[in-house]
Amino acid sequence: MKLSIVMWLLFFPLMFVTAQTFSPFYIDSFSIPPDSTSFSVQLSKSFIQESTIKIMVDAVSIKTFSFQKKSNTVLISLDSTINRKGMLLISYSYLPLNLKPTYSLRTLFFKNDTLDSKKHKAIVTQSTEGIFTNVFGPELSKSGSISRGFLVGSNRDLTLSSGFRLQMAGKLSDEIEILAALTDENTPIQPQGNTQTLQEIDNVFVEIKSPAYTATLGDFYFNTTGGEFVNINRKLQGAKLSGDFQSGNSQTTIQLIGATSRGKFHTNQFQGIEGVQGPYRLSGKNNQRSIIVIAGSEKVYVDGELMVRGDNNDYSIDYGSAEITFSTRKLITSASRIVIDFEYSDRQYTRNFSGINSASKLHDNISIRLNYFREGDDFDAPIDISLSDIDKSILQQAGNSIATRTGVIVVGVDS
Repeated sequence: MKLSIVMWLLFFPLMFVTAQTFSPFYIDSFSIPPDSTSFSVQLSKSFIQESTIKIMVDAVSIKTFSFQKKSNTVLISLDSTINRKGMLLISYSYLPLNLKPTYSLRTLFFKNDTLDSKKHKAIVTQSTEGIFTNVFGPELSKSGSISRGFLVGSNRDLTLSSGFRLQMAGKLSDEIEILAALTDENTPIQPQGNTQTLQEIDNVFVEIKSPAYTATLGDFYFNTTGGEFVNINRKLQGAKLSGDFQSGNSQTTIQLIGATSRGKFHTNQFQGIEGVQGPYRLSGKNNQRSIIVIAGSEKVYVDGELMVRGDNNDYSIDYGSAEITFSTRKLITSASRIVIDFEYSDRQYTRNFSGINSASKLHDNISIRLNYFREGDDFDAPIDISLSDIDKSILQQAGNSIATRTGVIVVGVDS
């Protein structure tokens, strides 16, 4: 609904200018009442440009008239010299807009009471479809919610909160399907890691499918298994384009990805502590502890066995503090080998992810796979820090060594 209104507001000015430049021309003809010097006629079209109205009777131009926009009528005054048996011709230009005079959520109509002998009429309301209900076709289902609120307390300022969610799924045409989830949630809370299924509150994506192509824009998971050396699992935000091509007995699948990675991929390996179920603290590549684990990105293995998240399963995880706790279903001892793959954010730089994944099946026993991926920090887009030109020069000259600069500021001599 919100998307439809935005599209209408964007394209309506363009439609208006185009219609005004190429306004159609129309002529209405009427018979003149024989005994009337002043009468009104209603024109056939709507959205008439008043300056273009011209009235003729037997090639004689009529100048005495007035136009009523609300009723779309013309009030005409004729003198005695005009031929009453002639044909009245009114020419004008109009805007070709297919709009109703009024729009309403409900309409009123009168219905007879069948149980009343006097047949009294009652007013009944009836819901009607909105302007944009079927703008994408009847096979598209839509649902969503909107919320507004505020928080106030004795030790805090007034804070406004808002949330909007819209889900769409269905067919745009016979061969094109759409799946979309749009939101403007302003809460930074991550879902809790104590259930097997996470309810993502910040996913925003649009996925369009056709028989040969699939395009995804927004948040999405990218998984690929290209054999022993290529196994990638990332939570990304950007664009993904997939295509399937069939030629005889050969079939080719190509994926193009250009996105921003929410975090860095890292693996923690450690031995368990006898009788300690947790919490075990996770750390980043440089052993930093102040990290935020990306929700749903973790893979937990104990002695080579994949664990299942949830209080009633094997473990639970606190994404904000990067701590994992094992349940009593999986007892941890000093001989337990724990391996955790996860993505984390240290709020330093935006990370870019790009790549191509191609697989071709030439024969029943012959297949070719090509994979190329690149992931790294975008040093031109820092998140929590702002680097000056001097800072960038120091980092460039430092290379792989530690870069430092003085924090002393000279304020001069106190008089």
